[in-house]
Amino acid sequence: MCLASIGLVYTDGHGQTLTYQGLRVGKAAPFDDFLTSMKILLGFVGAVVCVIVVALLFVSTDVVENHYSSLANARADHLFERGWLPDILPASAHDIRTRNNLDLSLSDGEFSFEPAEAAGFVSRVQPYRAAPNQLASIDPRAAKMRRKGFELYSFIDQDSSWVFSCKAEAGYCEYTMWIR
Repeated sequence: MCLASIGLVYTDGHGQTLTYQGLRVGKAAPFDDFLTSMKILLGFVGAVVCVIVVALLFVSTDVVENHYSSLANARADHLFERGWLPDILPASAHDIRTRNNLDLSLSDGEFSFEPAEAAGFVSRVQPYRAAPNQLASIDPRAAKMRRKGFELYSFIDQDSSWVFSCKAEAGYCEYTMWIR
């Protein structure tokens, strides 16, 4: 629609101009039809984006994050009994951080320890190698961690698998866990 000095002019969508009080104002530009189409399209896209944003706000992901200053604190909170991390960490483990996705049964985190205890920890795990029923994102992550200088180890119990990415000389490990 356009405003003219003699009144309102309306284009019917085919480039034809309707007149106001019998006066012909002129033919509307094809660009007006394009603008009208773009306004409709942008309105639709905006509505779809709003629906997606609202849906994401209401999607429940139950993620629990914890931090333990020491191995004793982690044990006191029954971290290992809940199965998110195996009770194989070095005695000096500290700054233990866990992020457990209860909906997806996934966990990741990190911990630090005295480098002198690295050999004891490594004796409780196996060198990492890809396995059946493995979480799909593990191999790309493993390759990335190796490029960063981490050594990779795995630990498997009855239901779960862990991959530990460690820098023994720095006394630091990150881990990822999933239920098989």
